[in-house]
Amino acid sequence: MTQASIQSHRAKGLEETVKMEKKKRSRSKRLNLVGEEASGAYLYSPSAILRAKTYQADKEAKKLKKAEKKAEKQKKYLEMQERARQREVDRQIL
Repeated sequence: MTQASIQSHRAKGLEETVKMEKKKRSRSKRLNLVGEEASGAYLYSPSAILRAKTYQADKEAKKLKKAEKKAEKQKKYLEMQERARQREVDRQIL
């Protein structure tokens, strides 16, 4: 019984080591700043830098808008629940 637990512990440790090694050896991906696919080296001209900045700003704006929309939806949901709860209280009083 003890031997089996030692073996399973050792096997788990080896599995974790293999996973960490695979993660460590995985090749990194290029950071696609301008939203364009390129196979060569990235050389940025001033106009490309401007496009990259506008692309990143648009991307950030979309992310912010999505978060605001989600917050607004949550707010409406909570308000709806509060109104329903208030109606229920009013019904019980009558």
